[in-house]
Amino acid sequence: MFKNSSKNKRSYKKDFFTKEKTVKKVSDIIYNLITTIIYNKIDHIQVGNLSEIKSFPEKNNILNIITTKNNSIVDFGLLFKNIDELVVITSTINLRSIEKLKFIKNKYLVNRDDTVKKQQEIYQECLRSFKKVVVNSNHAKILLIKKGDNYFVIEGSGNASINARIEFYNIMNNKDLYEDIIKCLKIKD
Repeated sequence: MFKNSSKNKRSYKKDFFTKEKTVKKVSDIIYNLITTIIYNKIDHIQVGNLSEIKSFPEKNNILNIITTKNNSIVDFGLLFKNIDELVVITSTINLRSIEKLKFIKNKYLVNRDDTVKKQQEIYQECLRSFKKVVVNSNHAKILLIKKGDNYFVIEGSGNASINARIEFYNIMNNKDLYEDIIKCLKIKD
C-alpha cells in the first residue's frame, strides 16, 4: 500500500505517521477492535440514496454500504431521529453540511487544521454550530452517532460535503470503538 522510500524496511510506516501520531492511534484502535471483536452479523447493501437504508446494525453488527448517488457522510445524521450525540470527524466540511446538522443539539466536530487557516468563514460557523471543535491534522471521514444504547461508528470514503461518486461506508454498532475514538481524539475533556 505504501511505497518504501528508503533502505529501512520500516521507514514507510515512520514516514506515513510522522505528521500526526493521532492517525496511528485511531487506526490502531479501529484495527484492534475490529480484529478482536466477534461481530455477530455483517450485511452488505447497495443504495442510490441513503434514505433507501431500511435498518441499521444491532449491537456488535456491521452494515457495509455502497452508494451510487450524491451522498455526504453527514447525510447519515439526517436518517436518525432524536440523536443523543453526534461527532463529525472530517478533513473538510462546507456550510451546507453544517446547516444540515443544525437541528442536532449535542454535536462535536474534529476538523483539519487547514480550515482554520484557509476558510475562516466556515471555521467561525463551526465554532457557532458545534459544542466543541477539535482541530488537528486529520483526513478521516467518520461519523459517531449515539442514540439510546446504540453507538454507531460510520466510517467511509465520502467527505462531509457533496460527493457525486460511488462511496463505500461501514456502519458498526459498537460502544467500545465509539468511546475509544472519542478518547483518542480528545473530543470530550
